[in-house]
Amino acid sequence: MDEQLASFRRADRPEGVCLVIEGEVDLADLNRFHSETDALIADANSPAIIDLRGVTFFNSTGIGALVTAKQAADDRGVQLIVEAPPRVYRVLEITGMTDVFDLRRTD
Repeated sequence: MDEQLASFRRADRPEGVCLVIEGEVDLADLNRFHSETDALIADANSPAIIDLRGVTFFNSTGIGALVTAKQAADDRGVQLIVEAPPRVYRVLEITGMTDVFDLRRTD
């Protein structure tokens, strides 16, 4: 795998469907991010979890993609949980987005 690209994989859990994203989330990955989160939300009968613990780079592209996923989840009545490591949490905090998501900070 090219270390400059994000990877996306499903790792469903007993508490809900889960999408694990690792690597750098940037503009090159935007379409894939949207398609993967759309599929996750479509499959959710319980909470949908986006696990960002393995993300090494996260900027406004990632924020926009999460906002779009949140809107899609809200439209379907699905709870969207975002698991964020400190580097992602900090970006969301600086931009005032921590109250937008059901955010779980991970260490």
